[in-house]
Amino acid sequence: MTPPPENLKDYSIEALRVRLVRDGLESYRAEQISLWMYQRGVDDPARMTDLPSEQRARLVECWEARSLDLVAVDRSRDGTIKGVLCARDGSQIESVLIPEENRTT
Repeated sequence: MTPPPENLKDYSIEALRVRLVRDGLESYRAEQISLWMYQRGVDDPARMTDLPSEQRARLVECWEARSLDLVAVDRSRDGTIKGVLCARDGSQIESVLIPEENRTT
């Protein structure tokens, strides 16, 4: 059985720099990747358009960046949204979004 691909989010920027260099990529790519994931909310390396296409393809092939997958969503009449998320290890997490007058909890 093939082990799952490593997750980019398991690495700090410093550790990702070292790992990328070991894999033959430039260390500054770690900042670009982090910007896409944490500031732009993009977890698909194929959409990280400031990386060369061959590097994006390599990241897609060898890495993953998604931590949670949305399994189910239920919406109540009052606007409350309940989501079920699945972690990489198969664990499920329930999350609830409750709209209030001036904020969302």
